[in-house]
Amino acid sequence: MRIKEYTLPEWAFLDAHSHLGDQLGDRTVILHVRSATLVEIFGKEENVNLNPGVIRHEFRYNGIAGVEDQIAVMHYSATIDEEADKDFIIENILKPCADFYCQYSAWEDSNIITEDKSKLN
Repeated sequence: MRIKEYTLPEWAFLDAHSHLGDQLGDRTVILHVRSATLVEIFGKEENVNLNPGVIRHEFRYNGIAGVEDQIAVMHYSATIDEEADKDFIIENILKPCADFYCQYSAWEDSNIITEDKSKLN
């Protein structure tokens, strides 16, 4: 018998499609697998009512639609104390999550450009 090794990625988008419907709709929720931390990405222009003290990181994505100001917000962490470790969370989870999301967005932009070019041919 051969043993299979399964590794999980550092980041995973949550998809809440189930028998209950699409519970997340168009929300962008990302799981940091290693720390069991849930992060949501919002457009800065969205009128999101965040509780005071919610840990967040503002960032900017420069894509094909122009500059998009975004906010990464930590909803929950199963392994990190959000009050004691706020700076650690921002530096080691929210900033890397923003980078992951920007890389994902750039990949999506390139897919759109490729698709548009193929329609022209």
